[in-house]
Amino acid sequence: MKRIPLNDDYTFMIVISDDGGKTWKKENIVGIWNNTLPAGHQLRDIPSTATSLRVDLTKYQGKNIRVAFYREAFTYLATNCAFHIGNIRINNFSQVTEEAVACQYEDIEQNGFIIDGDKVKPGAHSYSRFFIAPDSEAEKKGIHDTLFVLNAFINEAVETVIYDTICEGESYSYYDFSGKTKAGLYKRKLQGINHCDSLACLHLFVNPRAYTNLAYRICQGDTLKFADKFIGQDLCRTGVYYDTLSCVTGCDSVLILSLTVIPPAISEFSVTACETNGYYWPAVDKTYNESGDFTAVLKTVEGCDSTVTLHLTIAKVYKDSEEAEIKEGETYSFYGHEYSEAGTYEVVVPGQGGECDSTHVLILTVNTALENVASGNLKLVPNVIRTGESVTAKGQFSGTVHIEIYDIVGRLVHNEDKPATNNRIVIDAFENSGVYTVRISDNLNAQFVGRVIVQ
Repeated sequence: MKRIPLNDDYTFMIVISDDGGKTWKKENIVGIWNNTLPAGHQLRDIPSTATSLRVDLTKYQGKNIRVAFYREAFTYLATNCAFHIGNIRINNFSQVTEEAVACQYEDIEQNGFIIDGDKVKPGAHSYSRFFIAPDSEAEKKGIHDTLFVLNAFINEAVETVIYDTICEGESYSYYDFSGKTKAGLYKRKLQGINHCDSLACLHLFVNPRAYTNLAYRICQGDTLKFADKFIGQDLCRTGVYYDTLSCVTGCDSVLILSLTVIPPAISEFSVTACETNGYYWPAVDKTYNESGDFTAVLKTVEGCDSTVTLHLTIAKVYKDSEEAEIKEGETYSFYGHEYSEAGTYEVVVPGQGGECDSTHVLILTVNTALENVASGNLKLVPNVIRTGESVTAKGQFSGTVHIEIYDIVGRLVHNEDKPATNNRIVIDAFENSGVYTVRISDNLNAQFVGRVIVQ
């Protein structure tokens, strides 16, 4: 056949008349080609060389038929288009009929037929298939077109439907269904009538367990009783505990307790405080004035014991003294203060950078009675004492010396002679508090003067 343009409307068909050529019906078209049809049915799919074409006429069995080869075109002049048709032959066919009996849901595989038993209802059914011999040579070998017919009768299987329920975690073991733990539809064949198996269908439902999670925190040393299972038992260790209760569905309800035991909290801290104020510990509402380690048992935000140790150091306040002597009418500057009268003055200087306050004592003497007395270098240690304590005088004197002690107004309150040993003399004549002037004269008429504060 000559190739036809792609945009043509040329149609070629093979059509059958089943009434001897009186009518040619559309439904009797057994083959049609047109370039507008899908691949395999386009004109260009017809090869230009001789090709064998088979048409199945099975449905016209027993009728007087005529076969026509027809072409038509509305816009395309197919003057150069030609079809060559030859060697037309209509074959007879033989029929092979077989019988089959099966049970419902049973598959049938017989003489080329494959019947799915799950898709066939009980009762009589007829199936057919047509075998077309491949060519004329096959007929010479005794192979003919054949119509195979299978008449099958399906015996009904008795179906038993079971609805049952188990609890989560259980295994179903009734009606010969065993080991089923999940919800679903299960089927099992049973020996039934007509030599056919009956079918048992189990619709299994699984009720879930109810899980309740609880969490508790207790202090070490406390106990917790959890549900009926644990009454009479002390739960005092960190861990996870379980209890099983009955539910309205018949399934167990599981209580899960996560218990945390809080150990006692232990901590410590150190503080340095000045002796003037001591240290106030708010947690125990108490003031401490001495150094030491102090322990208190407090409560945490969860109500558990907390042992806290305070390491306290009470620092001594720095205190020193200074002696000064001025003439009448003069002033003396001491830590920002001006003094012109004899007396003992105490100045407190606030501490800096966390240090304690310091105390400074000035012993000021305005002395006219001794102003013309030449004095040597005298050191009194200590120069601040308590009543009844002694003072050691150190100076460049030797031999036996004469000691005179004057109070702050210049009155002689004590005098004695004492030998000096290694330029040292111990003086123990201070029975009353006050500020005293000590004057020592040696055998060379050297004069030594110093001051002592007695508290």
